[in-house]
Amino acid sequence: MDRIEREIAIAAPVERVWDLIASPASLARWFPGAAMELREGAPARFDLGAEDIINGVVERVDPPRLLSWRWCLAPGHSVQDDRTTLVTLTLTGEGGRTRVRVVETGFDVPPWSAENWDHALAMLTALAREMQEAGER
Repeated sequence: MDRIEREIAIAAPVERVWDLIASPASLARWFPGAAMELREGAPARFDLGAEDIINGVVERVDPPRLLSWRWCLAPGHSVQDDRTTLVTLTLTGEGGRTRVRVVETGFDVPPWSAENWDHALAMLTALAREMQEAGER
């Protein structure tokens, strides 16, 4: 397997889901330890705790439809290493709902992060539900 693909549907419009995915405060809630500036070429950092820092770089930003980054899954290594994968989040509106698709490619060994994406997307869904119930728009 050289890729991971996951999809979820969120009961909110694309613009709202983009804010959940891309704003620094929301990003940190559904993807703890993640920090990035939404600018192509900007560095990205994923602090997994226990001194495991994953470095990355933002590849594409096309609000409110697409965000992608490349990261090196070996903690402490740079994205210049040949051990990087490309993560692409694509948002598609479906009426008042949004389909979020995550594709991670570039694995030369079976991926370790499939379960991690399941967890992150579950957290994103819960955050969207929580904000909807609180009346945040």
